[in-house]
Amino acid sequence: VVCSPTQCARSQLNVTVPALAMKLNGTTARVVIFRLLVVTLLAPAGCSNTIPPSDSTDSSVGNDTGLGEDAPIDTVVCPPEYDGPSAELFPSFSDEHTVVLWLFDDPEYPNATLGDAGGNEYDLRLMDGGDLASGVFGTALLFAPRSGYEMSFAGWQGAISNEQMREEDGLPSGLWGPTVAPRNLLHTWACGEWTLEFHLRLASVPAEDTALLDMGDSYAPGFTLYVTSGGTGFRVQNYYGAEQVVITGASGLSDGAWHHVAVVRAGGQNTAYVDGELLTVTSVDSLPQEPIPPYLPPDDVANEKRGFTAESPLEWRRQHRFNISLGEDRRKSKELDGSLDELRISKVARYVSSFVVPDTFSRNYGSFAPKPEQPSGPPLLFGPGATQIPIQLGSRKHMFIDTAIVDSRNRVKITVNTLDAPERLQIYTASGLTEFIPGARRWRESFYDHDGKVMLFISDGYSSSEGRSYLFESADGVNFSVPELGLIENSTYPNLLFDKKPMGSIVFKEENPNAGPEEFFKMSSWTSNRGIYLYHSPDGLHWRRNEVAMLPLSVGGDSQVFWDDQRGVYFNQMKRSSDAPTEQGPQGRAAVMFMTNEPFKAWPFERLDEPYFEAWPFPLLSDEGVTVLQPRVIVNLPGDLDLVEEVFRPQAMKYSWAPDVYLALPHRSFFQWFSRRIATELAVSRDGEHWTDYRHRKHRWYMPLVGQIEGETVTEALSLYGLIRRGDEIWVYVEYTTIGASSEKDGRRRYARLRHPLDRFAALNAGRKPGWAVTHPFVFDGELLELNVNASHGTARVAILDEDETPLPGYTIDEFDAIDGVNDLRVQASWGGNTDVNPLSGRPVRLRFELDNAKIYAMQFVP
Repeated sequence: VVCSPTQCARSQLNVTVPALAMKLNGTTARVVIFRLLVVTLLAPAGCSNTIPPSDSTDSSVGNDTGLGEDAPIDTVVCPPEYDGPSAELFPSFSDEHTVVLWLFDDPEYPNATLGDAGGNEYDLRLMDGGDLASGVFGTALLFAPRSGYEMSFAGWQGAISNEQMREEDGLPSGLWGPTVAPRNLLHTWACGEWTLEFHLRLASVPAEDTALLDMGDSYAPGFTLYVTSGGTGFRVQNYYGAEQVVITGASGLSDGAWHHVAVVRAGGQNTAYVDGELLTVTSVDSLPQEPIPPYLPPDDVANEKRGFTAESPLEWRRQHRFNISLGEDRRKSKELDGSLDELRISKVARYVSSFVVPDTFSRNYGSFAPKPEQPSGPPLLFGPGATQIPIQLGSRKHMFIDTAIVDSRNRVKITVNTLDAPERLQIYTASGLTEFIPGARRWRESFYDHDGKVMLFISDGYSSSEGRSYLFESADGVNFSVPELGLIENSTYPNLLFDKKPMGSIVFKEENPNAGPEEFFKMSSWTSNRGIYLYHSPDGLHWRRNEVAMLPLSVGGDSQVFWDDQRGVYFNQMKRSSDAPTEQGPQGRAAVMFMTNEPFKAWPFERLDEPYFEAWPFPLLSDEGVTVLQPRVIVNLPGDLDLVEEVFRPQAMKYSWAPDVYLALPHRSFFQWFSRRIATELAVSRDGEHWTDYRHRKHRWYMPLVGQIEGETVTEALSLYGLIRRGDEIWVYVEYTTIGASSEKDGRRRYARLRHPLDRFAALNAGRKPGWAVTHPFVFDGELLELNVNASHGTARVAILDEDETPLPGYTIDEFDAIDGVNDLRVQASWGGNTDVNPLSGRPVRLRFELDNAKIYAMQFVP
């Protein structure tokens, strides 16, 4: 225990923990016992706790993590040295002096997380007795004397709350799972200056002292703020700081209006303010000093239970965790009748004299709050709603991913461009370049382009024991290296971005031109035991969680968000789990969509009267969003035993290199001799809401199952999130697996790259029998017609017709210079050597394609 002589009464105590820990032979049990004894019994209040290292190992990292073990010795100095997220990197968020900021603006739904926007992520859990209502800014926490706790301190970010902890009614009992003491908050109370402020509205005059904030280990004395009898003042009991403060003179506090309250400690003195006006501190008394509870984060965030089981009574659980209560004390007594909004705790003295009440602490409601997003691209041509005729095509590129522009056709259809020539990814290691082998339990991969490099983000997943996320980079898109980031202190994984944060996440580089400098990169994440969140980063390395949850849901996969420049909204697609009840089509895994033009606020969703609970404390995604890719029933069997082709990952995104194009590369299951396999299909949309998926033909998929891994046949081909463009190529990535790998059983996994010529996802195709297609009338702007066409073994011809389908002289099929034996991304259409189509610009026309064993992928009238 390391003590600061200016802060600790027993400064002469100086025990070297690492030296003693070495004498315990490194066994986990002895280290844990030693940790508890030394920290709990010897640590004086206000001193730092030095935690001995664990001897746990990680044998499942594969060859993609760098070498070595974490060095988890963690020293906290009193006063704390942690300064919070950098104000320079995240200027619009709460500053580095904020220890806790509960805004209460999260979406209300059963057991929703009430997030800490201050950066420490000291989150709360809304309980059965708690409600949200209109506040000073956004929503507020509503208190009323009733049965059931208002809220609780959320357990750690991990899977401890799963099905092994059910209550008698079947709902998850992980609401009262084990917690980790909020170290930085406790050191703030014990170690000097602080400010506690909030907005309060009393609905009735308290007849006795009522608890507004109460926290501590179990029911042991800790920190409590009371509203005094009659509502005329406050009483602060701070056992960590060893004093009690009584404040009087708040005569108008019970008038039913909102009031800003601030309690400040600075220079050994206490002051208090209501609506910016100084109150009287009538007494300051000493209290017996309470030791700060030990900081004991879990070694295994998924499986470490600390004695909590399904049979553990609720009262026992509350007595074996750190507890925080608002609007009542930790024993559910001294209940408040009123509302609380924007509670902020700072480790500095914010006010030294009377002041003007500050504006909101939320970046969503102040004068500089982000405005609702607006479109930054051209208007959609094909939806939502009916297509306007004539189509105002202008000079934009049109890709034939569907028949949206086709009015009539014969023996012509849309076919998918199958990719089946994988290039295995490799990684540089200490022993040289070797195959890139995904580590066990790593299933959340995303690729994005930055500074000419291909970046690969991988997280362990929402049920991971370690909760690690990594970054890799490549100059050529095939050979990857481990960058030396050095972001996680005492970690020997140089490319580590997150630790002890199990997530199902994807990272994307922001294409919204209105995004601020702190938002150039975004990560959408189902964060274990919390909800679905948006994260921000100015550089792809330093991340800050958004103030509020996107959605108060759990999900059996990733949260996949993308920006739509043409509609000015963000879309989020996620997997609905197989056993979630649904009224939106067949039962089974499916893709569910959400959308908003205010991405930093809670996203809109359908609140169900009876949401579905699976294993987490809050509902599992079912029909809260719109199902956009349905399961396909292929064999009807009695009961619920139908054979269904399900969607395991949507993988939806906006295509950046042509307007009106939305692509998804969903993982879809199929049955081979009644054994389930998974491969990747192609799905397309013209508006981000309405999707068409192209079913495989005789198991010919967009990403087919090809090859072997270590002599075993590939049985799954799973697209990875993101598209990379290099010149006239689009790179997509895939993970090939053998039997059992996706369920973490026996099996092998490898990464590979697949390459597209630009825009060639699907095509207007006649096959070996000649066919034709005629477009809807459209108006173009340009001088040349360029075609992305493959007629290597066939012929393609084009005519320009008027609105009534009459061939226009000079542009007829017979006059067209046939595209014969050509495979090119930019073939200039010509009629008798004439390429100039400008005389027809600005008037409604149609195109007639005549194809013989040829494909047309895209067309564009070029100025």
